[in-house]
Amino acid sequence: MNKVYKKYVALAASAILGVSALVGCSAAAPTIGTITGGAKSVAAQEVLTATDSAASGETTAASASADATGDYSKKDLNTDYDAASAVTIALNGDSIAAEGQGVATDGSTVTISAAGTYILSGSLTDGQIIVNAKDMDDVQLVLDGVDLYCSTSAPIYVKNADKVILTLAKGSQNTVKDSDNYTYADAAAEEPDAAIFSKVDLSINGSGSLTVEGSFNDALGTKDDLTITGGTIDVTAVGKGLHGRDSISVLDGDITVSAGGDGMQSNNDEDTTKGWIILDGGTFHITAGNDAIQAETALTVNGGTFNLTSGGGSANAEQRSQDAGFGGRGQVAQPAATDATATESYKGMK
Repeated sequence: MNKVYKKYVALAASAILGVSALVGCSAAAPTIGTITGGAKSVAAQEVLTATDSAASGETTAASASADATGDYSKKDLNTDYDAASAVTIALNGDSIAAEGQGVATDGSTVTISAAGTYILSGSLTDGQIIVNAKDMDDVQLVLDGVDLYCSTSAPIYVKNADKVILTLAKGSQNTVKDSDNYTYADAAAEEPDAAIFSKVDLSINGSGSLTVEGSFNDALGTKDDLTITGGTIDVTAVGKGLHGRDSISVLDGDITVSAGGDGMQSNNDEDTTKGWIILDGGTFHITAGNDAIQAETALTVNGGTFNLTSGGGSANAEQRSQDAGFGGRGQVAQPAATDATATESYKGMK
């Protein structure tokens, strides 16, 4: 038999919501101030409450399992660094000064080619920070009061490494902006296409602030995993706000997104163990022309505070009714679409 959901649960009809408070987990329950789509605002319990008219034992969205949490490594969580041993990179308008192994400057471009910690400060009027390290190298970029702009490409462009960690230094305010006109470094792949663009795993931590303006397409994106464990992050984009193709995990942080496309998106549709989003905490203020939060395979919400406004971009998207998993991370049930859910869908979360 079909499940009967409250009127506005369609916001999550094509999402997979694992809500800890509803399944007896110890984590704090998510708090949803409003989810707005079209002309209507939806209170938290209207989104998260469902009535099951099927036979006893059938699972509804509200009672689905939520044992999947993000996998946060020590590197994702560690905000400490040794300034004495780190390489200092000073941005001086139209030039860059840096000394140490693994770093080379060419006018207003600096290329980092080795593992280590690099502390960046100052302003760059038109230039680029490039990371092109070895496959096993972890690179920590400490942003300690930077103002970056590039007129032809991504101001921060990660070509290669194992992982890059952006640490927002305590008390720092950091800004990254691009233009609306790119010259692609890889024309065939049309890359990079975001103000902060990475081809490898990207992690953001720290207690400082980061403002990103994506005037060409996306604000911040990676082709692998995006992990956020702290910081105040404010992004504006003509395309997507935050994009992690393989996954997005958020443990904490104050995140504000204004996007012409999706606010947050993970869209790997080639591997069923990827394309997921896990939100374990944080505060989210998202205004999006399409979906506020969109996951290709699975969306799990274990905690956080949410104020979402979406433009209903996926109102006509295909509704899936199968269960979806995380490749060993646990499974949560996904409700079948009905005429009622389809017609009332505003897609704050998908």
